[in-house]
Amino acid sequence: MSAPSRREVIVAGHTGDRHTARDGLQSADPDTRASALGALDRLGDLTADEVAAALGDPSPVVRRRAA
Repeated sequence: MSAPSRREVIVAGHTGDRHTARDGLQSADPDTRASALGALDRLGDLTADEVAAALGDPSPVVRRRAA
């Protein structure tokens, strides 16, 4: 099974689909990972460990979103 698309992750954040939003954190695409952070935050389901991991992400897009 592949990681969800950025669009799927964004929609998940608006429809309460925590599973798809969280799966987006594993995407190879940094924009999708950043969107997953936003989706999980919107759902009130973003953990401190996920934020800490995102702050160490190789992509500045993801680190900026985590900050």
